[in-house]
Amino acid sequence: MIQKRLVMKFGGTSVGTSEGMAQVVDIISHTRTDWSQVMVIISALSGVTDLLLECSQQAVSGKDGAITEAANYLLDSHSEIAADLICEPTLRGSVIQDVKSLIEEFSNLCNAICVLGESTPRALDALLSLGERMSARLLQGHCSRGKYHPNSWKQHISSSRTITSKTPIPIWMLLGGNRGN
Repeated sequence: MIQKRLVMKFGGTSVGTSEGMAQVVDIISHTRTDWSQVMVIISALSGVTDLLLECSQQAVSGKDGAITEAANYLLDSHSEIAADLICEPTLRGSVIQDVKSLIEEFSNLCNAICVLGESTPRALDALLSLGERMSARLLQGHCSRGKYHPNSWKQHISSSRTITSKTPIPIWMLLGGNRGN
């Protein structure tokens, strides 16, 4: 039997609010009735990639003041969406903790760039991928609320090429197995 696979891509505006993220999950849910596998490619929340890029540029200039402000913004915006979408406290706490870890990685990378006074393409790729990784964790947490089990998700990050030209790193999740019908 041939497996039918559908690839869907959602941009930052589509996942930038809790309402948008919920709509994405509804689209995925309805689509899964006709497809055995759905691959979801998700962008960072609207404006996050630009914020990360701006922070890296500030860090290269030795200005580290924007790092803490950006970290607080990232935590607030992602936590707000998690609070709206993930009702189960343990799962929501796990998602927020994962986002906090990614924000800590952001701060560490920016501080390293600030100390070095330069950003290599690899460092910039690592930094800019964090927005997609945070967004993907929110989506995964919301989808795990009963219709999909976390073990049906796989997160893959392709980093074989640089993204410094604003070409996004594909962040995708493959929903296979049980359709949750």
